[in-house]
Amino acid sequence: MGHYFEKLKLQQDDPTTVARAAMIRTREWKLVIRSAGKEELYDLKNDPQELYNRIDDPALSEVRNDLQGRLLRWYLRTSDNPHWEHERSI
Repeated sequence: MGHYFEKLKLQQDDPTTVARAAMIRTREWKLVIRSAGKEELYDLKNDPQELYNRIDDPALSEVRNDLQGRLLRWYLRTSDNPHWEHERSI
């Protein structure tokens, strides 16, 4: 059936095993956003092994918002949507 049959079958049999994710990283921070599940934010400078998820730390809301904005701008700049009816300028 092909190389990916088992993976595709798993996705169909149990959709909760599959989640889309996006990640953005700087020298100091890493943000992971998943379509299903909790987001993750890591302080790479002080926690290089990514042991402590800081996503709920209110003191880091500005960092989180900045990384989310950067990721969104990247998606908008690089998306290929032939049905886009407006000029894309960021």
